[in-house]
Amino acid sequence: MSAEETRRKAVPVTVHPKILHSQVLEWLRESLISGLLVPGQRVNEVQIATQVGVSRGTLREALRKLEQEGLLVSVPHKGTFVRKLTPTQVRDVYEVLAMLEGRAARRAAERLTPEGAKRLSGLLDHFEQVLADPTQTLRQRQDADLAFHEAVCELADSEALLTTWRAVRGRVMAVVLNVGEEILTPLQDPGSHRRLLQALLTDPPGVAEETFHSHLMHAADVIVGILE
Repeated sequence: MSAEETRRKAVPVTVHPKILHSQVLEWLRESLISGLLVPGQRVNEVQIATQVGVSRGTLREALRKLEQEGLLVSVPHKGTFVRKLTPTQVRDVYEVLAMLEGRAARRAAERLTPEGAKRLSGLLDHFEQVLADPTQTLRQRQDADLAFHEAVCELADSEALLTTWRAVRGRVMAVVLNVGEEILTPLQDPGSHRRLLQALLTDPPGVAEETFHSHLMHAADVIVGILE
């Protein structure tokens, strides 16, 4: 086969825009979690677009998504910055989260099936395995933690509640960026999460609600106390 025939038969490799967008989002999230981009830092669009190998338009689309999630903030005439939270803002995030997850726990406890209980137990097993593995990153530990909490919201069987929780989740990641690994690690306690599951399995729905609410407000007290 001649070189010309080979060129005619070659199928160009293309990247779907949605896939490219998700790849840029993932790169940015990893950069935030790893500390490559830190709270208060201005996002250098030209530098990042060149480094990642995407257009500034594609990058800006990803930045807008992260801004919607609460990880970034855009300041008119100044640029886009990694969100830096005050202690008051951190507490506000956790108060909203506590209300949402408390309500989710009540509803989940009222509706919990053996299959749902098995799913939650499996997620906690995975969470504990991730925590016990020193090779796992902060992002992986946080993802495993949030997977359990998200499953509780899913088992609450409320589309509005789940959608709202997912919207707040980005603010939780912003807290992670601001407080750092040293503060978060002690809060990722397998024992406290086992108590959450036990409340769902055996306690009245109202007690399960209070258990989740107290769990999250305790985390808020610890984090805010250190930040202040």
